[in-house]
Amino acid sequence: AKACGDDCSNNTKKFHSRSPDYSPQIGGYCLDFYGRARLASVRNFQLVDPHAGPLVRGDEEARALLLFGRWSKDEFRLDVKAPFSIVDAFGIAVSSFATKLACI
Repeated sequence: AKACGDDCSNNTKKFHSRSPDYSPQIGGYCLDFYGRARLASVRNFQLVDPHAGPLVRGDEEARALLLFGRWSKDEFRLDVKAPFSIVDAFGIAVSSFATKLACI
């Protein structure tokens, strides 16, 4: 069996978590969630397709295929676009809790 590196088969897709940008206004890194997250959390993330070309400022929201962000103390928001199904997105979001249990 061949390990899947950068040369994956045509029916395998690889997505990246979008990196935050440095904000001199707050003196730290931040990631815009376009009103879909109110609170900072280690579980907040956005997945983008790295093969769709470089990110252009102003195009970030359209490029986020999966967005998971904390809305309140007990509530998260999950936005999803193709090629993910809602079941795929839910599984990915739940897995973010499994890897960060000590950070509740």
